Amino acid sequence: MLTLQSRIRRSPDCLAAELEGEVVMMNVENGAYYQLDATGTDIWNRLEAPVEIGALCAELAQLYDGPLADIQRDVLAFLSELAERKLVLAA
Repeated sequence: MLTLQSRIRRSPDCLAAELEGEVVMMNVENGAYYQLDATGTDIWNRLEAPVEIGALCAELAQLYDGPLADIQRDVLAFLSELAERKLVLAA
């Protein structure tokens, strides 16, 4: 289970490319394709190097000028979904 203290990184088993401002990904292990919207793409781009989820949320709260608690909840849910699909891993 991911927490705000978890450090995550992109999975090496994930191929990704940006097309027209959105990321399209494929999990090499199972061949499944995924597409991220603009916000998901922004988060994905910030995972190039391992990052602590709490620090990522703090950056996003400043950038998007939203309530930190809401951003933390949404980012944890999003990253948990990516982790379930083996697109991100614990660093």
